[in-house]
This record gives sequence, structure tokens and C-alpha cells, in this order.
Amino acid sequence: MTGSFFPGDLTSAPDVSYCLPMPRVPGCQPDGPKIRQLIWERGVNVRQFARSIDRNWNTIWCICANGDRASIESIRGIAAGLGVKPGDISDYKGDDATWSEPEPKALAS
Repeated sequence: MTGSFFPGDLTSAPDVSYCLPMPRVPGCQPDGPKIRQLIWERGVNVRQFARSIDRNWNTIWCICANGDRASIESIRGIAAGLGVKPGDISDYKGDDATWSEPEPKALAS
């Protein structure tokens, strides 16, 4: 077909890159009981803590209760909310050299 919208031949086989599995998201094994203890020491429950760090409460709950693997970004967010290093609440040690104290949040008045 000359002058068609699609240049070249169309094949029935898809591009190989679409058939390959996606790479695994980097993750780590959190210390669920320690995270739960730190949350409770702050006088809040899991829902309140999750809301304060803009995360889904069910994700935090599964990490605390089941010890589900978590993405590094999730662990960083939880650690920042708790004021600890990511390596203190998980087996991930990559942030220890570049971690800095979280800035204190000002109370809304």
C-alpha cells in the first residue's frame, strides 16, 4: 500500500523489548517490629503516621505487621518521618554515608 499512514511493513510479532520482564524495583527488608515501636513511641497510630508522611496506611501496616519487603523510597520516607537513618529500620545500608538529620517540622498555629 503506497501512501499509507504506517511506513514499512507491519508484522504480527511484537517488538522483543515488550516481551521481557521489567527489572525488579530495588528494595530492602524492613524491621517491622522496630518501626511499629518507633511509631507508637511518638504517640500516634499507623494511620496518623502514614498521613503525616504522605504514604498509604496499608503499606505501612503491611511493613510493620507482615515484614513485607519495601522499596528503598518507602524506607527513606518512613525513616525521615521517624527521624532515624534508613539503615536503623531495615537491612539497607546505602544511605548511611549520605543521610542527614531531617529538618524539624514547624507546628501549625
